[in-house]
Amino acid sequence: MIALIPVGKSRRLKDKHFLHINEKRMIDYIVDKIMDCNFFDDIVVISYKEIEIKNAVLIIDNDLLGVSNAMKQAMEKFDNDVFLIGGDMPFVSCESISMLFGYPGSLISIPRWSTGYFEPLHAFYPRSITFPERKDMKSLLEKNMFVSVRAESFPEYTFFNINTKEDYITAVKLLENPFVYGELKSQNLNLVKN
Repeated sequence: MIALIPVGKSRRLKDKHFLHINEKRMIDYIVDKIMDCNFFDDIVVISYKEIEIKNAVLIIDNDLLGVSNAMKQAMEKFDNDVFLIGGDMPFVSCESISMLFGYPGSLISIPRWSTGYFEPLHAFYPRSITFPERKDMKSLLEKNMFVSVRAESFPEYTFFNINTKEDYITAVKLLENPFVYGELKSQNLNLVKN
């Protein structure tokens, strides 16, 4: 199995994957966390531009045809199943990844909230899936069988992704001191400085 980390252009927070978290670029931080799990044959970063990356294979996607296309490229190149994780999700953990294991290998294994919302950027996709003509993730799920894993049972902040400056500040504070920040957040204090 490979871990696939897409790095696309961000309209809301330019070059967010290269912002620093715990003295590393976010993309390096995520690669290192995944590498520490020892679950994967390869870690692959698919990026819209050339970047220097350690501990991962880099694939350049100049066409920016979306996550579904990135998965298809990686599956064809590595002939392997894919664990997909967003390149802006720094709270990925070995525990949250392992929660997707143990289901039949021919099924997509994807977190789903009780509201019905899926977390497609933290999911397992077998190489046997069928890619629909439409390249969006909703069409991919409609075309294939999947098992949904209760998203509420994952570690807190697993699906937190960074899209804005405020998200980034929140993530940095959580990673610096999760207990204190969690306590302050529960008191509805505004911790984001403008």
